Amino acid sequence: VGHAIIVLGSSDPVVVTLDAENFEDRVNKVNEHLDQIRKNPGSAASNSNLMSILEEIGELFVKDVVAALISLGVEGQSRIWWCLTTVFSSFPVHAAMWRYEAENGKSRLMCLSDFFISSYTPSLAALMQARVPPPSEVSRCSSASMLVIKQQEEKLATADSLQ
Repeated sequence: VGHAIIVLGSSDPVVVTLDAENFEDRVNKVNEHLDQIRKNPGSAASNSNLMSILEEIGELFVKDVVAALISLGVEGQSRIWWCLTTVFSSFPVHAAMWRYEAENGKSRLMCLSDFFISSYTPSLAALMQARVPPPSEVSRCSSASMLVIKQQEEKLATADSLQ
């Protein structure tokens, strides 16, 4: 069993329990398969293997996180930030897929990008720092200024001379 933590603005974090059957064994297998793909990129076997890995990642935890985000009222196509740790750090989560079984018995392949726009952050601290708005231009300098340095015997570039 694993856990995902959803942090939404100023509300309390939401813990999503990831209880896929044989969770740890399946996570380890995904990492093994990703290592094999890195050793032999571009081969037909790697491409086929990658599709099954992306589906496994979706089944292991992405579909549960998506379901939780939707239940929390997160708007579709919102940007979400993944802060992957330990064995998950090399997972291509943004490309995850999973099968949706409809009531009529038909299944459809769902992709994370059908729901949200994914980005990655190395840490929550980095994400929080990036979300702080920069000081406005007006507050950084009290008045506009320009520094021009001209060496003797050289002409200053004009708009006409640059064309």
